[in-house]
Amino acid sequence: MTKAQLKEFEEILRHRFQKIQAHIQTLLEELDEIEELQELEEIKDLDKIAELSDTEKRTIKELLTQKRAILLALEKIQNGTYGYCKDGSEIAIEKLRENPIYEC
Repeated sequence: MTKAQLKEFEEILRHRFQKIQAHIQTLLEELDEIEELQELEEIKDLDKIAELSDTEKRTIKELLTQKRAILLALEKIQNGTYGYCKDGSEIAIEKLRENPIYEC
């Protein structure tokens, strides 16, 4: 993989990381608002809110998993192992373009 390709993937990964961070922050803020409303008993259908909260919590968990994968990929770029499987074989650029956090 060329230095230009590595730089391209690093930029893609950093951009995804920022989007995930913003999404997580938004969801956490929404959860805080829901908890405040529940405490104030301003919502009549608390079951619906609880379901929404569980869904949002699952979403946050998935986003955190993606965040960890991105951080690992960025670390691999820094140490020169990005784009390679654990056995040392190279991952096709096309596969990385489809999924920059692809793992063999």
